[in-house]
Amino acid sequence: MGLIDRSGLAVAGPMDTVLANKRQSAVGSVTESTDGLPGEIGGLLEVLDADYGYGLGRFAHRVRALVLPTSAGDRSPRALSFEASPGFPFLLAVATSKSLCTTHREVAIRYALETATTNTIFLYDGTTNYREALRRNFRDSRFDTVSDILPYHVHRKEDLLNRYDANEKDIGRPSLPITHKLEDIFFEMHSAMRDEDGLHADEALEELCKLLHLKTSLESRNAAIDIAAPRSDEEQSALLRGLYLQSCRSKFPNSGTDRLPLSTPIRLSTSALVKAFSLLDGYTLLGTPTDVKGRAFQRVITKAARAGMGQYFTPTPVVSMMVDIVAPGPTESVIDPFCGSGHFLTRSIFRLNDDLHQDAYPAASYNIHGIEKSDRMARVAITELSLYGCPEGNIRAADALMDFESYEDIQPESFDVVLTNPPFGSILGVQAFSSLAKFALARGRKRLPLEVAGLERCAQLLKPGGRLAIVLPESIFSATSLKYVRTWLQRVFSIRIVVDLPTETFCPFGANVRSGVLFARKRHRSESRDGDERVNMIQVHDVGYDASGRVKGASDIEQAVVEARCFLTAEGW
Repeated sequence: MGLIDRSGLAVAGPMDTVLANKRQSAVGSVTESTDGLPGEIGGLLEVLDADYGYGLGRFAHRVRALVLPTSAGDRSPRALSFEASPGFPFLLAVATSKSLCTTHREVAIRYALETATTNTIFLYDGTTNYREALRRNFRDSRFDTVSDILPYHVHRKEDLLNRYDANEKDIGRPSLPITHKLEDIFFEMHSAMRDEDGLHADEALEELCKLLHLKTSLESRNAAIDIAAPRSDEEQSALLRGLYLQSCRSKFPNSGTDRLPLSTPIRLSTSALVKAFSLLDGYTLLGTPTDVKGRAFQRVITKAARAGMGQYFTPTPVVSMMVDIVAPGPTESVIDPFCGSGHFLTRSIFRLNDDLHQDAYPAASYNIHGIEKSDRMARVAITELSLYGCPEGNIRAADALMDFESYEDIQPESFDVVLTNPPFGSILGVQAFSSLAKFALARGRKRLPLEVAGLERCAQLLKPGGRLAIVLPESIFSATSLKYVRTWLQRVFSIRIVVDLPTETFCPFGANVRSGVLFARKRHRSESRDGDERVNMIQVHDVGYDASGRVKGASDIEQAVVEARCFLTAEGW
């Protein structure tokens, strides 16, 4: 029947030839061998070939024979592992007997889950013709019973872009940039995930981030996948999952805990994964202008924000206003310690590129940093910044309020600019304080609003003379109970501008809190407060949309920027 060697199965000799190559596994010792049960392996191969099309002619060098370990006294099952590419298995076929099927099923599931890519298990008893098929649910890491495994069928790329204008010159041509006309491809991918797998908008956004990371990684290594290659959907799915995790490991081989969110496996079903990724076929992300990529991704983020992710989202007009007033320079370091989707950071890069009249400015992008507590949103921020050419490692998945010793590479007073919108409404109690850094504003108090701790953390991050733009609730500016915060602010900062925002600013994203934006400069240590310091108060009545998010014609944002810049030109920071 065939000789087993290190490359797989080849038709060159008797089936009972032994390969004594053992590999350690979390479930025990897995031996690549057919010693003792050539009949079972032979029968398994025959039924896979005759009934399902998994013949040695097609998979000669992409199948391994295994002996899976069982507990003492149980007979170890022989199995065949079919690979989409070396190291990326997609089908585990197990020769079993009906009496031992339950034990062998458990062993096979443990072994398959140990791999990141195996999506199907097939158990077969050649004596009774008993067959059982299991398919992996990648969302919760379990195998569900299905009626049968799918016959081998080579996936042929569908014309997934036929909804667009047939005259669009980019369609059907390889590795061309996404154009303004086709910039909704990201939205189409997001929709395919929701439609195929029933994902919530923010779950689909998380998976979209993984696929965009994979696409960018493949392009950077000149290893783009041809979706039209002769592979089944199951093979293609395994290949994409394996390459994604491989690319994550290569990015951060020795990374700490703040990089782990990037390497969470793809959780899409096989059909959703293949369909969504195929929409990128023929296009290049690295070669697409950053403004096109940015708009496309922002469209998806905005949709997800309105579907329940609003606590991580700052409206684009407010972000643009804050960045344009602060105007970070190309040599300045910028951080958002509560970065959410990273919108402040990408807007900063976009402004730098626009000011310098070029599409990408690597020196500036390396000075853009963020911290985000939510693993999911950290992935979103990593993706958004990578589309703008910023290194993925500039986003840390961590709590921004921890002691500085908890961070790998963030030190106090090391940033020129802080742009942020900290979470509102949460109250930190004594228990929370025990696991966070010590804050001067918490001294002698049993409770502290999270935004107050966030404000002090911004001051700690800034260099003396550094600039701050922060969204704060109205209570910080007016509540009697928070007068101590205002006293501290005036001692630590030179307050330059306060912009009062209308009530509807955050309404489309699930928040109904009156808020404003504080612009300030951190004082130098020897600097005392000047009693003649002027503060520019700006009232914004219209942000360009109503409480439901419908766009309106008028907006006071641009005028607020002009007024603020004029004030700073005359008075300075």
